[in-house]
Amino acid sequence: MNKFIIKVILTIIICSLFYVLINIACGTIVFVLFERLCSPFKMLIEGIIYLSFVAMMIFIVSRLLREKSVFGKLFENLSYRHLLIGVACGTLCVIVGFLLIYVFKQMNINKIDIRWNFIFSSFVMIAFSAIAEELFFRGFMQNLLTKIIKPIMAVFFTSIIFILFHILNPDLSFLSAFNIFLAGLVFGFSYLITKNLMFTIGFHIFFNCSQSYLGFNISGNQMPSLLELTFPTANIINGGTFGFEGSIVCTVILLGMSLFFARKLKKQS
Repeated sequence: MNKFIIKVILTIIICSLFYVLINIACGTIVFVLFERLCSPFKMLIEGIIYLSFVAMMIFIVSRLLREKSVFGKLFENLSYRHLLIGVACGTLCVIVGFLLIYVFKQMNINKIDIRWNFIFSSFVMIAFSAIAEELFFRGFMQNLLTKIIKPIMAVFFTSIIFILFHILNPDLSFLSAFNIFLAGLVFGFSYLITKNLMFTIGFHIFFNCSQSYLGFNISGNQMPSLLELTFPTANIINGGTFGFEGSIVCTVILLGMSLFFARKLKKQS
């Protein structure tokens, strides 16, 4: 096997382990050093530390590999138009899904609870986390894999690894894991089409934020929200305790988007 291929595979494995350690370290640092701070500030600090560590790791590894393109590509072809389209798509996906679940009478809205400090800190933490994930999975890992396999295959492998990093999330099911895989395809295909991370970052941030604000858990994790929801029963229509990403409605939406981007990518190539 080519030495470069071995180096790439080992790099991905080692960086994946470091990525897990970064997640653990961020939570520990915030808990130990900032225990007395109120929750909004804790969330803000954890998000900043998390993104900083991930960006630092990518930069250092790119330098060690002497692959400037891996880190440099993250900042090429920046397009605020793509960012806004991503924001709109991410928000619209969740709103449409929310309305469908509500129409099917698979959830109830108990009350509206507006707490601006939690809303802001929640947005910042979600934003930093989404940016870090896109930098690592699409910007770093997918770019690195395209050097040894075809871009389409790199998207599939990155999406599978994306699932593995969510495998310990509370109440993960086969359907929710499949939805995470589909989200990875949407992010990966759109990155190949736009050749920048702006769409994926905008989509990822507002896809997660919209879930949080509308009262859903995000990948099994509870976040501050504007609405308090209850479900008659936890099922595949409303997603239960995993949240919107555990819903068959989410599956249909993400599957439609991934097929749309795959077809667009085929035409482009």
